[in-house]
Amino acid sequence: MNYKGFPLILKRALAVFILIPMIGQAQGKCPKADGLSATTTETSAELSWTGGSDVVNYQVDVKHGPGTSAYSYSTTTAELTAKVEGLEPGRAYRFRVKTKCEKGSGGSSQWADFTTAGDPTSEVEEAEDDKDKNNGPCPKATNLAILEIDDTSATLGWLGNEKNVSYLVDVHQKEHTPTYKISETVDTTIIFIEGLIPGGNYKFRVKSKCEKNSGGS
Repeated sequence: MNYKGFPLILKRALAVFILIPMIGQAQGKCPKADGLSATTTETSAELSWTGGSDVVNYQVDVKHGPGTSAYSYSTTTAELTAKVEGLEPGRAYRFRVKTKCEKGSGGSSQWADFTTAGDPTSEVEEAEDDKDKNNGPCPKATNLAILEIDDTSATLGWLGNEKNVSYLVDVHQKEHTPTYKISETVDTTIIFIEGLIPGGNYKFRVKSKCEKNSGGS
């Protein structure tokens, strides 16, 4: 199983991307997102919410609801809206928003449910779709990337597949770095990790899981 390594502190030309905490910054609590709502078409949704002046970005997680084919999507944005596409007509979905401030995370909002416009796919068509999805090997996670990084935390992301229902994320230290290890299962394609050491080197891998089997890592 292959790991994708990443240095916690970037060097030389990339050093300008290191986030340096502001001295004297307010120690207020990072607010949670509120007022979640969705405006839908048959295959897409415009999601919106309210945040706070201390929030620097929002992690948006979208999942299928009851009676809907497996769907998972995650994105990070500095805006108060996000557009989601590739949905099914007349089907139930849900989303939540996690806030992140300069000094830490505000946690996730409650899940908000919404239903796309239009008539749902017939049960016969849905059964055929499910049959197709359950055939063949479980696709692996690809395009592992470091989306954000600062002195003690990082946001990791990857590309999944509609067949994937969850992902096991393993993070380990590399050479010349104090022992660090986490293993966490998530149902999104993004994860925020904390407790890293400034100047440390780390690596991570993602193992995908489908309804019937595992995709490896």
